[in-house]
Amino acid sequence: MIFFSSLEVLMKKRNKTDSSTCCKFISNFWAGCGFYLWFLHLEEEKQSRQRK
Repeated sequence: MIFFSSLEVLMKKRNKTDSSTCCKFISNFWAGCGFYLWFLHLEEEKQSRQRK
C-alpha cells in the first residue's frame, strides 16, 4: 500500500501533459499487443489451412 500511495503522490506532482503522454503510450502499447496477437492468429489459421 505504501508503494501505491507514493505512486499517487508522484502522479499528482506531475503535470497533466505528462500523464496524458503516459496514457497515450500505454494505449499505443496495448494496441500494438492486440495487433500482434491478431497477426499471430491469422498466421496460425493460414498454416492450419495448408495442413489440411
